[in-house]
Amino acid sequence: MSPKKKCLCGRSSCDSEGPPGGAGYFGDKSLKFYESPINFIESQVQTLNSRVFLTRLALKPTLVLAEHELVVHFLENCMADFYNGLKDNYAQLFGDSIMFADEVEAIRLRDAMLPMFDKKSVEIYKQNLQNILIDWTNTLDLDRELNFYEEFKRLAITYNLEVFLGINHKDDIQLLEEVISSSSEHWHGVISIPFNFSLPFFGNSTYSIAMEAKEKILRIIKQRLDGQKSRFGEELRAKEVFEIDKLCDHLLLFSCALIPKGVGSILSILFELHWLWRPLVDSEGCIPDEELECILLEIARMYPPFIGGIRIASAETKVGRFHVPAGTAVHYSLLCAMRDPELFLDPNTFNYKRWKDGAKPSLRKEDMIGFGTGPHSCIGRHYSWDCILEIAKFAIRTFLVTSPSSEDHRFPEVKYLPCLRPVNPTPFKVELRRR
Repeated sequence: MSPKKKCLCGRSSCDSEGPPGGAGYFGDKSLKFYESPINFIESQVQTLNSRVFLTRLALKPTLVLAEHELVVHFLENCMADFYNGLKDNYAQLFGDSIMFADEVEAIRLRDAMLPMFDKKSVEIYKQNLQNILIDWTNTLDLDRELNFYEEFKRLAITYNLEVFLGINHKDDIQLLEEVISSSSEHWHGVISIPFNFSLPFFGNSTYSIAMEAKEKILRIIKQRLDGQKSRFGEELRAKEVFEIDKLCDHLLLFSCALIPKGVGSILSILFELHWLWRPLVDSEGCIPDEELECILLEIARMYPPFIGGIRIASAETKVGRFHVPAGTAVHYSLLCAMRDPELFLDPNTFNYKRWKDGAKPSLRKEDMIGFGTGPHSCIGRHYSWDCILEIAKFAIRTFLVTSPSSEDHRFPEVKYLPCLRPVNPTPFKVELRRR
């Protein structure tokens, strides 16, 4: 029998057990993690026989959570003692928004904004999306092969800018292109070194360019608010819980590339798996709603766009049965929690039927935690999920899709960071369905 691991608190008087694994100063595992988060975590799970373990990531002792039940408990009950680990480097890039708010502030902001993302509100926005999809179809060059990841990203950001900033996709084309371009530059700050600098002959750093793009988008947001062009912004302002700068920072969050990349991620995987759902489509291009939603739930389970997050303990606390000293990082892996065999039978097999009513073991939609849970879960989850469903139904109903690949029946190889997407998106050939 191996000796009990020493508690992370380090106190000789403490008889609590520490987590398996180790976080030695010269044992940083960041490179292995970034190469393949799922391979790194699952290999550690197998080696240590535990879905909770200690390692060192980004030079910090890090408790990794890959157990579904504990991830849910952590996100729903432990946030008072943690802050978003991205705040140190990226708060300047995304501003003062709910993304980096403490638990109390996050709950206050959620209470104000949730009614604007409920099912009734989403129904109002839906006509905007249908108009965008129809016009997209009419302008598509069907003689060229399509990269659906890029197409769906653009559709999603076009929809967001119309809803959140009132930028009409037909009447404000120049402004639309300007914001989309700036959003792309802003996003590149996420994958750059977070320092503002310029070098002679080399120009500005990517992060510096991203910050300039952020300021450009904020100027446009303020212009839209001043001109009362954004109905969504006016409704937010009327709630009187936002100072003008915080209001603009939230509109930046809703209008940036973050949400469109998530939408594009799930929908592109759906079309990479076109061979799987094609037999379910009738001659009119319709697929039963239940079947489609179950397929999308399974995609979000196995291929979540954002694979998890980092929280830093702001005070000594506990996560599950383990003490966590102040300054310790916790990586909650949504990717691996949704492959926890305690909840998901045969977790590494793509089986959309597991989400059907009456399936054994039974699952709830809430078990798909790709949007997070607790006070910092995605506030626009209903909005984004409805967007995914509507675009999926429209595209399946409108197009016949063929792949040039001889390896048709395969699952895509994916990149996991910073947002999951296919390594080599299939260049699809599409044609309109005959009516």
